[in-house]
Amino acid sequence: MSAFGFTKQEKNVVLFLVLSLFLGVSVKTYQFFFVEAPQVHTEPVLLTAVEKGVSETRLGSDSKGLPQSAQIALSSKPKAKKEKSVRRIVTVDLNKATAEELEQVPRIGPTLAGRIILFRDQHGAFDSVSELTKVKGVGKLTFKKMEPYLYVNK
Repeated sequence: MSAFGFTKQEKNVVLFLVLSLFLGVSVKTYQFFFVEAPQVHTEPVLLTAVEKGVSETRLGSDSKGLPQSAQIALSSKPKAKKEKSVRRIVTVDLNKATAEELEQVPRIGPTLAGRIILFRDQHGAFDSVSELTKVKGVGKLTFKKMEPYLYVNK
């Protein structure tokens, strides 16, 4: 028997645990003082019509038919900072939106925006947002991610 009544194998286990604890504390201390905090990434959001320079009448000054998020975005004024600012979410009317406005919707890029406008020109105004699934490139999953940002004003 040796010191503290531990066998050789028990001493090795205790030594391993102490070294592991020391190593863990050392790594955490290094990360705290020398490694930058990870950046928090948020989901892309839409620019308001005011931030984009679009008049309220273009989106429809009659805000009764607009979702609440669009009404809030139209009624508030953007900050006049050049830095990154928090963007407000606004919805887009499928029947009146330009390609640039459609591109602000998550999952809609320049190609899909062009397809949506082409579909609208060929088939007339959208009767409902769900009709967007008829456009090539808009599947069920893509539609679910875009739906909260779109509306149809007849």
